[in-house]
Amino acid sequence: MLQSFNTWLQALQAMRERWVTASRENNFDRGIWNATVEKYADPSHFIFELLQNAEDARATWVRFTLEPDRILFEHDGRAFDRDDIGGITGIGNTTKLDDGHKIGCFGIGFKSVYVVTERPEVHSRIDGQSLAFAIEDLVIPKLIPTDFDDSTTRIILPFRIDRAEITLARARLGLATAGPRALLFLEHVKLLEWVDQGSTGSARVDDLPIAIRSIQSRLPHQQEKQERFLVLTRGVERDADHKQYGVKIALRLNDDGELIPEDAATRLRVFFETEETTGLHFLIHGPFQLTDNRANIKRDDSWNAKLIDTIADLLTDTLPDLRERGLLKRGVLDLLPNAADELPPVFAPILKKVVAKFAQEALIPVHGGGYATVGTSIRGPADLRELLGDDGLQLFAGKPDRRWIVSGLRNSRSESLLTTLKIEEWSYGEFLAAFQHAFATHYHQSENDAQKLALAWFNDLSDETMQRFLLALDTAMKAQKRTVSLANYQFIRLEDGRRHSPNAAVFAPADTALDPEAENCGLYLVKSSLVRTGRGRGRDVEQFLRRIGVKDVDERAYLAAIIRTHYKGDGSRPNRERHLQHMRRFIRWSTEHGDTRIFAGLHFVRAGVDASYHSAADVYLGSPYLESALTKVYDGSVQGREKLPLWDGYQKLRRKELIDFLAACGMETRLCVTTSTIRYDHPQWYELRRGFGSSRATGTGVDSDHHIEQLADLLKRSDPEISRLIWDAVRTAGAGSMAARYSPNQTKAAKQAPSSLAILLRAAAWIPARDGTLRQPRTMVTGDLTTGFTIGGNEGWLQAIGFADDHRLKSEQHKERRKAGELIGLAPELVDQLQGLPANVLAALNAEIIRKLSSHAYEPVAFPERETRDPGRRAERLAARAQAAPSKSYEVRPRSVRVSDAESKGVTRTYLEDHYSNHLGDMVCQACHDVMPFKLPNGTHYFEACELLESLTTEHAENHLALCPTCAAKWRYANPAEDLDLRASIAAATSPEIEVELAGEPVRLRFTQVHLDDIRTIVGMKKT
Repeated sequence: MLQSFNTWLQALQAMRERWVTASRENNFDRGIWNATVEKYADPSHFIFELLQNAEDARATWVRFTLEPDRILFEHDGRAFDRDDIGGITGIGNTTKLDDGHKIGCFGIGFKSVYVVTERPEVHSRIDGQSLAFAIEDLVIPKLIPTDFDDSTTRIILPFRIDRAEITLARARLGLATAGPRALLFLEHVKLLEWVDQGSTGSARVDDLPIAIRSIQSRLPHQQEKQERFLVLTRGVERDADHKQYGVKIALRLNDDGELIPEDAATRLRVFFETEETTGLHFLIHGPFQLTDNRANIKRDDSWNAKLIDTIADLLTDTLPDLRERGLLKRGVLDLLPNAADELPPVFAPILKKVVAKFAQEALIPVHGGGYATVGTSIRGPADLRELLGDDGLQLFAGKPDRRWIVSGLRNSRSESLLTTLKIEEWSYGEFLAAFQHAFATHYHQSENDAQKLALAWFNDLSDETMQRFLLALDTAMKAQKRTVSLANYQFIRLEDGRRHSPNAAVFAPADTALDPEAENCGLYLVKSSLVRTGRGRGRDVEQFLRRIGVKDVDERAYLAAIIRTHYKGDGSRPNRERHLQHMRRFIRWSTEHGDTRIFAGLHFVRAGVDASYHSAADVYLGSPYLESALTKVYDGSVQGREKLPLWDGYQKLRRKELIDFLAACGMETRLCVTTSTIRYDHPQWYELRRGFGSSRATGTGVDSDHHIEQLADLLKRSDPEISRLIWDAVRTAGAGSMAARYSPNQTKAAKQAPSSLAILLRAAAWIPARDGTLRQPRTMVTGDLTTGFTIGGNEGWLQAIGFADDHRLKSEQHKERRKAGELIGLAPELVDQLQGLPANVLAALNAEIIRKLSSHAYEPVAFPERETRDPGRRAERLAARAQAAPSKSYEVRPRSVRVSDAESKGVTRTYLEDHYSNHLGDMVCQACHDVMPFKLPNGTHYFEACELLESLTTEHAENHLALCPTCAAKWRYANPAEDLDLRASIAAATSPEIEVELAGEPVRLRFTQVHLDDIRTIVGMKKT
């Protein structure tokens, strides 16, 4: 008879409590905890344990609810029964061993939840009633109250207080990173949801036709995401129990339905992700035997080896099917294992079988469609593959049994697989060898036949393909370690269809159709389309051909032929298109060489309404090239201005290049200021030449004046547009054009007067004003100028023609400047002169004044002051030294020479430098009180030490004055004072100075107080 549930549960509790007590008594509890809980390295493993229970209960949906202190897990699978309670509270006694398709048979173990909780709860319908139990001490089920009354099952995991925050963070991370893909290999659970404090996430699995499984997921606060996989399945029987199990492979699909590799090597799935890295870039699943903590699979296990072999067979057997379905593309080559992958040895059989499969079957995608085996494939750079194609590979390269395969990107996984398969490479070295074989001389019939096939293929190449061929040849030559010469191979395509060698071929003239004079010159002209088409490709071909010896036809000679044939003599002129071709060539020559001499005086420019030919000097630039008043200048109303407008047919040419070229040849684009000698009609012609006497005029003299031709007539037109032309012309010429200058030779300074141009511009009313009138320069101010006319940069020449003179004399600003100058002591005349100075001169003047102010040049010189702390003590010592001073002595020479002061001179100079250098380091003269006028090369001031009292019979440094050279000369030669007078003045001085007369003028001779006291001491006097 079946026990009641309560009776059964009480018996189970009692049995488990005895086990717990016994474990604790034997100190087994810590070891059991380590063996059942701590073994799980990943703290989020409990998520997959809960999913395992739901999958085994055939649930179709599951939901996680993350709360601050717990996690709720709910699913709609089968309710708990007594066996489930016994299993979930037991250790190693799973109820699922007999079902090979249940995860628990290979599973995680419910004990992983104890990483985050100490007392999990289960709420479900048990024996037909809503019950709940908690699990204590890992194994003891205890009934608890519940208000849960639903057909679903709910598991509650209250957090350990010390791990609540980190548990929530890891649960969020686990659900976000692994949650959606956790459904990939489950059979029953199709919907995973989680709620996290108001935000939600979800993942849904949909099974689509042809074994495609879609996972639609949306993480909290993120956009919805979809992943699709082609899931391959194969059964496998276990020898030990003869039960059927299954292995699976999941290949990822992109949005275009193409198979692509995983971004990184994947981990093995045993329903859920393990710690075992496979090294593969696709997902594999199987019922592998795992180590106790689910981290890795068991090594040296025959069952695991059988599963890996089955997966390898499943993968390789699928490849032909993928080929037939059109899915065997480069993405598949990217996802397959290759020798560069770090495959663990246990998964190496998968790579081995992949390599064998490609050798047996045509599975490698080839260029142009289809597939080939390893033995019939060849690979090389994409440029060569596109250039040669299969025809070129067979005919030119001599590989009739090979086909180009579709190579991957450099260093890509597909390239690594092709390397692993050891497919033959055919690159630029082989291309160069094939080229040399095709164009070399052969003596055997078989080689001649092969050469004919190669050359036939080569001759049929279009010009565009020929460009690519030549560029590939360039690349092949650059790749060679030694120099290779192609000078004598006849492979350069010519204009007439023939081929010739680089050392004989020349480039046809650029940018123009060939003229008869060039076609009849016997040149081997490179076909122009090879170097003139294809944008940058043509330029690259030209550079390559130049490097291997192709040269330009002599351009100047060709231009001379064009000119001689078409633009000289009475022969017919070229038609419109041919003339434009010539002009392009002329322009390019001028741009590249800066030389227009070949066109001097040549009638090659079309102008006027009849588009007749003229020299560039007879043409001006007008509409439609330039909207200017030149059209009015040359409308026939001004005699001497008779040029024709440029032909409008040149609009097909590049405008700037055309204008620059024709301007260099002499075409007029604007009014210009010309320079000439001073003409007799200049008002000051005589004044400029007078005053040089009989000085001979030589080539080193100056004789220059400036004009705008027919300026007087142009000014009479009173046209603002013509005024604009005149303004621009003078602005370009600058202020120098405002002066006429004359000097007979370089030894005479040139005289200067207003130029003819300045005279006309000063007198005429020609500058446009804002009110629409034309005014004389002197009557205008800056604000009067109309739009487009500015003072900036034009100050020099405008001042020369009297601009704003009237206003300048009466302006209030002028008066204010004078008043401001007076306030700071400047004379009105100086203010006026300063106002007329250019800005750069004013800036220099300001800098000079600031420099002098900074150096105190305008301040009175600070006279040095020296006072002793103890005058009495100093006087005693100085008196003692004075007693020991040497007597003055003299020698009798042609004149009496004093010889006793040799030793005292150095002491004297040091004494005076010390007393008469002020705080700025400047040495001051005692007489004029100014800084000594200059310094010696050693940086010291130059001064003269003059003896004060000549009547003293002994040598004293103190008996000297520090004087500048001028004052020293006055002291020695213009000083009427006697020693007695000086002694009296020194004795009577109440301040450190005395009055003397030098050169007839009174002078205050100043001393430092110390110096004055020292003098009194050595003389033996006291201050009165």
